[in-house]
This record gives sequence, C-alpha cells and structure tokens, in this order.
Amino acid sequence: MYHFLNHTFRYFFLGLCFMMVTSVVKAAPVASFTVSHTVVCIGQSITITSTATGSITSYTWNFGSGAVPLSATTLGPHSISYSTPGLKTISLTVTGPDGTSTETQTDIIQVNAVPATPAIITGPESVCSGATAVSYSVQPVTYASNYTWSIPAGTTITTGAGSNQLQLAFGSTGGTICVAASNTCGTSSNSCKAVTVGKERIKLVSYN
Repeated sequence: MYHFLNHTFRYFFLGLCFMMVTSVVKAAPVASFTVSHTVVCIGQSITITSTATGSITSYTWNFGSGAVPLSATTLGPHSISYSTPGLKTISLTVTGPDGTSTETQTDIIQVNAVPATPAIITGPESVCSGATAVSYSVQPVTYASNYTWSIPAGTTITTGAGSNQLQLAFGSTGGTICVAASNTCGTSSNSCKAVTVGKERIKLVSYN
C-alpha cells in the first residue's frame, strides 16, 4: 500500500492562471530486523538492528524475558544482554502514516548459562585390578555440551570420552574419578567418587 500527500501550486503565465498538483508517494511500513548472534551466554551482549522499510514514524521493541534493556522505542541498533537462560522471542512493531507492521521472531535467541556441578557419579566403588568395561555416569546437565573426566593413574577410558557416561579399564591403582560439565560459557565444579582397586583373589582347589 502507498500513502499519497497532495501539494497544490498556482502560478501565472501571460496573464493566465495555471494550477499544478504533485503527489508524494509514502510506502507502507514493513517491520523486520536482524540479530548479530543467536546463541549467547548470560551477560554477553548482542546487537539487534532494524531492517524495516517504508515510511516509519515510531518503533516499539520487545527483546524478550530477562533482556537488559527489556524494550526500546527508538530505531537503534540496540545492544542487548540477558540475565536469565533459555529461548528468547523478539518483536518489533513499526508505525507510519499508512499503517502498522509487526515482526516477531520466536525463540530466536538461545541464552546459555555455565553448567551446574554434575550430580553424584554412579558406578562401583571397588573394582578388581585389571577390570575392564566398568561403567560410570552422571545425569545429563542442562546447557552442558562436554564432560571432562579425570581418572586414577593407570586407568584408561575405553568409550564415552567427552560424554556423561563412559567405560573404564583399570590398572592396579585406585584413586578418584571426577567429572566437570562445560560449554562455551564456562566449566562447572567437579563431582568426584573414590574408587579402590583390589587384587584378584585366586581360589585354590585341591583334589583328593
């Protein structure tokens, strides 16, 4: 749609009066915007820029829950951060002489937090020397993308490195198994479990 503003001009030429009408075309507003990042950490700034077109006289922004600032009424671009994790929805409403337009981008921003410390490690507290395929795990941690395990000397990870569950092959030495959860925002504290390694018992059988 277009909005027309008419302007009338009169002038004289050789004693005759002439009238000229000119029209200025005003385009209807169309809301749109871009964001500089779609995955951020709590407190990390992003830039939101209007790409709206048409004749616009006002802007109304809502940057989603936990946004700092929460809203704005100017063109921008706007520098925004978030104080809470989760998916964020952003909307822009623009108004002009020929109407109003709204652009809403649902769940456009994923805000991550530093993962919490993993819960108690599940798995045996005592194993035999040389035991293999021994499983240990923790419950998945929200926002974690990687898990870093530390294991006793002489023990190796056979499967599951970087995940929340793994299998170990033990040597002859016990110690502590620890795990921390991490993502691009940071790393949690360790959750740990003590494990003892015992010698295999050989049962002697005598035959009469």
